[in-house]
Amino acid sequence: MLCWKPTRATLSLRLKFKHSFILLSLCLRVESRVTRHWFFHNFTVEQVVIANVLSAPTDPQRYNQLLSSNYAPLDSEVTFIHSFVSATAARLAAWDEEVIPLQVSHDLVDEEHAMLLSLHRRYASILSPLRRFPSELLLEIFSWTLPSAKDLQDPLQICMLNCPWNLTHVCQRWRTLTINTPWLWSLVVINYMSEELDASIAFPLPMLETQIARAQKLKIHFYGDEYSDPEPQIEAFECLAKHSTCWEELTIGLTSQIFPLIVSLENDIPSLRKLSIRWEDPDIPAEADPIQIFQTAPSLTEVNVYNGLHPISVLLPMRQLTHYQLDAPWEIHWNILKEVPNLQEARIIIPYPDEVDIWPNAGLPIHLSDLRQIFISHSRVLDYIRIPNIQDVTVDLKQEEIPVLQQWIASIANLCQIRRFVIIGEPTANLVHCILSKLPTVVELALFGQEPGNELNDIISRLTFTTNLTMPVLAPQITGIWLGSIHKDSINHALYIGMIESRLMAENCTLKHVGLADPGLDLDLTKMQDQLSDFGLDFSLTTGKSGCLAMSDHWSSIVLWN
Repeated sequence: MLCWKPTRATLSLRLKFKHSFILLSLCLRVESRVTRHWFFHNFTVEQVVIANVLSAPTDPQRYNQLLSSNYAPLDSEVTFIHSFVSATAARLAAWDEEVIPLQVSHDLVDEEHAMLLSLHRRYASILSPLRRFPSELLLEIFSWTLPSAKDLQDPLQICMLNCPWNLTHVCQRWRTLTINTPWLWSLVVINYMSEELDASIAFPLPMLETQIARAQKLKIHFYGDEYSDPEPQIEAFECLAKHSTCWEELTIGLTSQIFPLIVSLENDIPSLRKLSIRWEDPDIPAEADPIQIFQTAPSLTEVNVYNGLHPISVLLPMRQLTHYQLDAPWEIHWNILKEVPNLQEARIIIPYPDEVDIWPNAGLPIHLSDLRQIFISHSRVLDYIRIPNIQDVTVDLKQEEIPVLQQWIASIANLCQIRRFVIIGEPTANLVHCILSKLPTVVELALFGQEPGNELNDIISRLTFTTNLTMPVLAPQITGIWLGSIHKDSINHALYIGMIESRLMAENCTLKHVGLADPGLDLDLTKMQDQLSDFGLDFSLTTGKSGCLAMSDHWSSIVLWN
């Protein structure tokens, strides 16, 4: 049983206040070095208040643990905590009703009230629903703190010293959950390409070793720099190489110092599924030996080889590839396409202008029956392949290649079930009419003009429904329309809104998604948002030149090197 001995201060307060029973329950003190307070040996404030206010048996250490952590109380503890919170709430209410009207201030009384209010709030926090937030949902939220695929396209802006490391410093529950969730630690981004970055601290080695230990599989983005201090780069890559059997994804910017290290990993990358590789050293000889280690990678199915100054020769397990992106002369693409029977997605980029002036005789086309998605930088590529099951087509279109594309569309009109068509570069109203009239299965259309004086407004007019019954309705099946330009004043905003409104008012309207990317959208942004919100559509609006270019890449689903 607890007992207390009042001091002179207590006696004076008892005489001064009529409602001394309130003070007896409020003015409780733990043992301290301040001798003017009451002494309750070996008890904390919480223990004293609980024991005196409720006279209930407790496990003091358990409640201290709950107060100092973010764990949820047991069901058997909830009733008691509810009672305690209710009791302190009642005492605070009594204080407001009976003590405050006396308009008497005393340091000790004010301090006791603050103490009780603090206890009430702290114990009420134990009952917070957030403490019972399911771990699965919490992990979903944690996943949003990690760099996205879009973030990885600009690795200079990523600092891996933030999340998931920051999550371990919030509370014990978050720390335990984070440390014991390997996939939160799988992504490793190490960048030596920034001119402002000290290579020695790009990713401290002890932290790198800790992160690798916490992850079961590794998704590595390693950006080496030929002109930075090589020692930290070598040390970091050697640390990663020790765990090459855990690599699932590898994005790497090679340097002359890192090249020998990665070549030595042959037969040590059994789990590698995705590879993205580039090497932009101007001193690499054009006749350099091919990189062979990936040819025997048993799990490798997705490959992106970026050729900066000249082609990189990389030997690949062709027959198991399902996705590939490569910028290279057409001859290299041709040889690859002949060896990839399981290809599902291809990014065929021919970056060298002199390589597309002379196309070889088409001969027998390559049959790619599994191909579902294709991006091509030149329409002439379509003359050399047969893709009967293609669903998603993106073309980086030049004006002179429009007849080639129109001819291809006419040839496959009754053979393919294309669902999505994207034109980047120089879309025209006649071409869009050709696509939508000959390919009735197209339900998503994205157009992005990169040249001044484009025909986007003419295209918008073609897409606008009219009440003229003699005019055929163009593509009533369209569910999504995305339009954009890199140039200001290319799109008439009123005309654009009118087109959307006309389609929504039409019978059997199917339009659900729209997007607009316009560098000159700033002035009309709020108005446009209000109008599209009223339509009840899923919409996206993008302004600024860099934002519009990024949106163009997103619409075309280009797999950038990252």
